[in-house]
Amino acid sequence: MQKQGKEKKLLFSVGLDDCDIKGVTSNRSCGGSGKDTSNNMIQLVHKPSGVRTTAQEQRSQFANKKEAFFKMAKHPKFIQWCQLEASRILGKPSIDDIVDKQMGRNNLKIEVKDENGRWKEIDIFEFERLQKDGAII
Repeated sequence: MQKQGKEKKLLFSVGLDDCDIKGVTSNRSCGGSGKDTSNNMIQLVHKPSGVRTTAQEQRSQFANKKEAFFKMAKHPKFIQWCQLEASRILGKPSIDDIVDKQMGRNNLKIEVKDENGRWKEIDIFEFERLQKDGAII
């Protein structure tokens, strides 16, 4: 149930135009009514996400195309691509931007063992100096 005042809007759509679709001859050795030689197997590749699916369960190429598309829509890699695409369209920061921000100098805590074997916290500048001096590998 949708809350009042919050309308959903379509950000993007995915259709068969976004996919490479190939009909392939099924090479099953058993089956009936020309299943071995019919061109009913569908290979579908969603170009932007790289998701690849196949379907050959039905005798109809159209039904297999539909099944391959549904398989693609449920694929974890496709779902992740959709989330990233929606974030990009909405202008939200990318995962790389978030990680870069979190890994900034102000957020890092660096500890080294002192001469007594106890851990002590040092700042990034001392860490870089120790690294340059060869004290830290």
